Amino acid sequence: MLSSIIEVIFFDLGDTLVHIKLDKLQKICETLGEIRRQPLEVNEYMAAFRAEWSNREIKNVTNHSQETVYWQGFFQDLLKNLGLPHNHKFLIEQLADIYSNPDSFECFEDVHTVLPELQSEGYKLGLISNAFPLAVRIINDLKLRDYFEYKYTFLSFEIPDQYMKPEPEIYRYASKKANVEISHTLFVDDRRPFVKAALDVGMQAYLIERFSEENRQVVTKSLVPSVYDLYELRDQILGERNDKKLLHLFQTQKRAMKIAHQQ
Repeated sequence: MLSSIIEVIFFDLGDTLVHIKLDKLQKICETLGEIRRQPLEVNEYMAAFRAEWSNREIKNVTNHSQETVYWQGFFQDLLKNLGLPHNHKFLIEQLADIYSNPDSFECFEDVHTVLPELQSEGYKLGLISNAFPLAVRIINDLKLRDYFEYKYTFLSFEIPDQYMKPEPEIYRYASKKANVEISHTLFVDDRRPFVKAALDVGMQAYLIERFSEENRQVVTKSLVPSVYDLYELRDQILGERNDKKLLHLFQTQKRAMKIAHQQ
């Protein structure tokens, strides 16, 4: 349940609003499966990818050449974890090129429907993302800039001290720079530790489980509020607000009737 007024909704970027294009993802899995002579399902690849991303440090990656070096090291280790030759230089370079190209990414289908709706309801929208410089091109190319003003956009590589999720400083920094009380912000991310960290510093927050088949009733519902997509998030936000409006109207009418009765 949302506990108070929301002024700004901060979103993560990767795997919350944007993702690698499905055709490219399928081609990667097909190619890697052929090389290891064993089919590679998308779910297996994504699980390994997300695990590798969680285990790596992206601080100090502030330009395109550093991004390329990062991705080459990333895929060298990922191939090893998937049982593939990890000294396959050409393959590693090809994978790094895909993830260093903004044309490889697209928005989830709900993004350009829900974000304008939230804007029209008066919410300010922002970003808090552990991101490379490529993120700026993705935001612009996918026409996300229309939703996120610069004063509400916080990409880790642009922050002077390079605060990163789940460091509490990045959430406090974003709220301070946005000039909004931290309790009046809502944060949405696909990583449970990042959502938990936001809750711990006083933000309201939701975990978006686009790729998860976990039982939310047991794992997350009592600890971290969760949704499956932006449609569900929208319904939660607007439903809560409308319920509070109706409750306020009911209480106001009740008080008016009581006063009238007393007179």
